[in-house]
Amino acid sequence: MNPRSINSLREILSDWQNYREIPDGSLDTPAVKGVDFTPYQDWAKAKLGFTFNNPSLIVTAFTHRSYVNEHHRVAPAHNERLEFLGDAVLEIAVTDYLYRHYDMPEGILTAWRSALVNTEAIRNAGLSLGYETLIRRSKGEMSNGAKAFRHIIANCFEALIGAIYLDQGFTAANKFIHEHIIINIDEILEEGSWRDAKSYLQEIAQKVENCIPRYRTLETEGPDHLKTFKIAVFVKKEPIGYGIATSKSKAQRDAALMAIRHYQELGAKLGVIAAPRKRKPSEAVEQTDWNALMDNYKAEHGGFNLPKERYEIEAEEKATNDAKNSDETDDQSEDTTVPVGTTVFFGGSSKNIIKVRKPKAESQINHTKEAAVKKLRRSAGRSKGGHRA
Repeated sequence: MNPRSINSLREILSDWQNYREIPDGSLDTPAVKGVDFTPYQDWAKAKLGFTFNNPSLIVTAFTHRSYVNEHHRVAPAHNERLEFLGDAVLEIAVTDYLYRHYDMPEGILTAWRSALVNTEAIRNAGLSLGYETLIRRSKGEMSNGAKAFRHIIANCFEALIGAIYLDQGFTAANKFIHEHIIINIDEILEEGSWRDAKSYLQEIAQKVENCIPRYRTLETEGPDHLKTFKIAVFVKKEPIGYGIATSKSKAQRDAALMAIRHYQELGAKLGVIAAPRKRKPSEAVEQTDWNALMDNYKAEHGGFNLPKERYEIEAEEKATNDAKNSDETDDQSEDTTVPVGTTVFFGGSSKNIIKVRKPKAESQINHTKEAAVKKLRRSAGRSKGGHRA
């Protein structure tokens, strides 16, 4: 084994020897040096209502791994350990709230919790706090685009929960989670966004319209690594929802959510449900000329090429059966043949009765004719013989 391989083996096998426990649980986040804590503490005071006893915690919570790789001498730790801790605190806080406030089965509660703590919800909470300028990341990471940065914002939110828990305790962390995450539960339940939107829309469409939602990508914009998809969902050949996102699945989900809101508003008009909360589409959806996009799509593809739905197939089958039954009725009305075995009365006398009998086969008729001819010949022969006598 060459020296390079030996060094690689040493590095790999030495990892497990570094696993060590701090018996008294005193392991803390490494102190951050050479950093002005003022903007971090000012932000914490304005957004959280307190300042950190250990300001290294909040700085570390907003430090991405890539920054440590570039500045390992002055940045002793990144936020992934705090993110690990914050994720667990977030889950126990949300789980405890749902368990204590809703008497629902485990599967339903799990779905609600997932909707509350998914990446999109956490990212939106982070954006509302406005800590983007405090995040430390490498120059290379800065060039990765908005999509990658949004993921970092979500990770920093969980790391921030971990930092609050270590510095202020569970009560403060739980209060923070209620104010920025659990507060969304009413909206999630009202919109039904805790369900899989596409599956829920399909359930609605099948039960109400007897058809399946159909999705069409009307336009794709941007370079391959950062495409934007504009998608419409059709029910009974009509577009009732639109979505714009950097992935097809996200755009389809947004279109399905808009379509679900369409049925909710329809249900409210019919008195089936209470009026849902008014929710405007995203600015991108509102500013898009969807009619123009659909006209361009139809011109390019010769239409939307939507397959026949069940209600159309059933309507065609019914029309075909109705036409067939009508033809049979007409044929029966024109048939004046009296069925075999029918007794027909002429007048009121019992003597005037005709029994309609089954017609004889042609062979039987021929046989009868031959017998009649023979009988006539015999009669004629007897007559001649008597004359001679």
